[in-house]
Amino acid sequence: MAVTGRRIAAAILVIGALAAALHVTFKAMEAFEGDGYAGSESCRECHEREYGLWLTGPHTVHFRAATNEVAGSLWAIGRKDVIQYLRAMSGGRLQTMPWSWDIAKGEWYSTTKSMVRDWIPGDGPIDWRHEALTFNRACMGCHIAPSWQGYDPVKRTFSTSWKEPRISCEGCHGPLKRHCAMPYIFRASRLDDESCVACHVKLYGEAIERQSTDLPEYERRSRAAKDASNIVMLEDFDFTADGRDLGENYTITRWMMRPTAGRKDGPSCLTCHTSSGRTRFKGDANCTSCHSGKSAEVHGHHPIASKSRPTCVDCHMQKTSFARISHYDHSFRPPDPRLAVMHGGSSSCSQCHSRSEAENAEIVEKWFPESPRREKIRREASLIERARKGDPEVFAEAASYMVDKDANPVVVESLKRLL
Repeated sequence: MAVTGRRIAAAILVIGALAAALHVTFKAMEAFEGDGYAGSESCRECHEREYGLWLTGPHTVHFRAATNEVAGSLWAIGRKDVIQYLRAMSGGRLQTMPWSWDIAKGEWYSTTKSMVRDWIPGDGPIDWRHEALTFNRACMGCHIAPSWQGYDPVKRTFSTSWKEPRISCEGCHGPLKRHCAMPYIFRASRLDDESCVACHVKLYGEAIERQSTDLPEYERRSRAAKDASNIVMLEDFDFTADGRDLGENYTITRWMMRPTAGRKDGPSCLTCHTSSGRTRFKGDANCTSCHSGKSAEVHGHHPIASKSRPTCVDCHMQKTSFARISHYDHSFRPPDPRLAVMHGGSSSCSQCHSRSEAENAEIVEKWFPESPRREKIRREASLIERARKGDPEVFAEAASYMVDKDANPVVVESLKRLL
């Protein structure tokens, strides 16, 4: 009985200690209520190297003060391709100004004319004061994180706020005030594909608007993106029927179409990119680190000694641009100029060669006469094209495709919406 009594007493002491620890923890939690954000500078003491990489990376240098750098400007946004300027307007709006600066060409250009979608009949430039160019509403959530729109739908005014004018550490890791106070109790959230989706996915605006306005914009986007029906897919004319991205710099729809989508052993965003937004390796090494058996000379049919030999990315991640901002195809599809012949747009071959797409197609088909994946993509493109045109005979074939175990989930979802 004495032993039992001592065990009970020990258990009571342990429970008491745990209760005390929980009390301290909850008190600490109460002390850090509010929005919970500590600011990027608070990460520096423990994560000096990561802080330095982040501070000099592409996630931090997009947004800066530019008071009257251009007459009437307040802020500037841009790093590599272009610089766009923002002007303060009535109602707290920050509006993208009608002229932007092309860094590479060293020239001014019309912001709105650069956004005309030539492949859509009748499309034309919008007025620069259109809400699509209101930074607080359309752009801020991804270029400044965390940030709060503060939109009043009754007054139609903005009371926008942010912690720091850039994509902060907390824009990807979430609020870290508690973690900074007690790092071993409150762990920082680790990055994964979901961390990138919030900003790199094109969403229907109403899906974002349905989220609580008390949340920072990146979190509103992240929550909306959890429902695939909110993601813009191939029903939108910003994509060719075969899925090449013609419009804005969003990569997730294309990423969802990659061959390894849904596989646990497939690459993630962080396989190729660092958390600071850089690529992990230079040149072909970013691909051959996994695809070591692919010889650029034999597989790519371009002399390896040639100074103009294309990289893996040149062929498999076709570079396109919209509004003078370039972006890469993340579906990793094989080059197929025949798709450009059939569905418009251009192929990766035309980035270097001035031949017609039909001539490019003949060469590629001679190199690779058999390609099951190519045939699958062509079939999917045909289904999307016919569904867009309202072909009544596509229903049966689409229904058959959608139950195929190898059906691409983006194509399936797009067909559902179109049909």
